[in-house]
Amino acid sequence: MPQLTSVRSAWFIAFACLFITDPDTAIAQQRATTGGIAGVVATEDGKAVPGATVRLSRNDGTSPREITTEQNGAFRFTNLAPGLYRLTSRRIGFREAILLSLRIVAGQTSEIRVQLTASPTQLSTVEVRVTPTSIDATSSELA
Repeated sequence: MPQLTSVRSAWFIAFACLFITDPDTAIAQQRATTGGIAGVVATEDGKAVPGATVRLSRNDGTSPREITTEQNGAFRFTNLAPGLYRLTSRRIGFREAILLSLRIVAGQTSEIRVQLTASPTQLSTVEVRVTPTSIDATSSELA
């Protein structure tokens, strides 16, 4: 009977190992099936552009994601399904930058640099005019 108990114990341990996964192994497996993009948004003279909007979408139009660059112009997209993506970046005072057909490869993080070109912009003047309106509280009609 002692042999039977040790055989059962061995089978139980082997069976349990199939379903218990080390968290680091699970993360490594996820990284092996997904990829990422990390980069910096900068001006033509190399200065970081904080607060720029970076939008990433698959070329088939699905899964759009949008983030804002950090103080040093950095951004990062993780857990991306392999395929072709389109990246756009914009900030007031700059022309929009568009990068077409960025390839995401499973298990890799692509490093990119996005360059924004200054765009002289002048906002339109807005003129607000106020005209007096009289209200007669005794009537339901507008005057």
